[in-house]
Amino acid sequence: MAENKEEILANFQSITNVDVAEAIFHLEEANWDLLSAINRVMPQDGNTASQTNNTHDVEMIDDDISVITPKTHPPGDLRKRLEAVFGIPVCQQQISGLGGSKASSTALLSSLGLPRNAVLRLKAADRVMADDEIAERLTATYILSIKNEEENGKEYKLSFPGTKTVQEVKNDVYSLLDIPVRHQLWSGWPNITGLDDTVLAMVGLDQPEHSFTIKKAPIKQKEYKR
Repeated sequence: MAENKEEILANFQSITNVDVAEAIFHLEEANWDLLSAINRVMPQDGNTASQTNNTHDVEMIDDDISVITPKTHPPGDLRKRLEAVFGIPVCQQQISGLGGSKASSTALLSSLGLPRNAVLRLKAADRVMADDEIAERLTATYILSIKNEEENGKEYKLSFPGTKTVQEVKNDVYSLLDIPVRHQLWSGWPNITGLDDTVLAMVGLDQPEHSFTIKKAPIKQKEYKR
């Protein structure tokens, strides 16, 4: 099943030119039906009813607060709104789900493909960084070279935006390799506090790519007393 999904994923990306995280999201929503997933990203003209609203209602999970920002504004304006609402300076904001490499300082929110009522995750970085360093890290693409020991070391090279959290990466790997997150045993992740909730840009990965191995944890059999 994993090999079949890998082929579908490759075909989907070659047609739509979206990154692996977004590709897996659409394929999951379409139950890995290639044509249905393509139609989600590249709908027919009759299905592209224009949205009449011109704002994004962004729900921040950690604090359960919605921030409404016009679609015609760049991500930097959203960060300023978040600073006003949460008190986290722009230079310390870590946001996952904002659009990855597409979320440049000049891009408009309307160009990021965010759904209505987009759900993002906001976290304060441990150290203060300059705006240009934040932009460079968050807009970078991180290549994860993953060797799957369940397939005799077969290597997968997956690209993710810097705004993707480690937990989201693990969820995507589950979709691709059929190894549930709770059964994933990794080697290669840096040892940092709160790893799963940290975006890739702040994990400290090697560039241009970082190597990992993954295997499935043995399932413990319950012993029943007779």
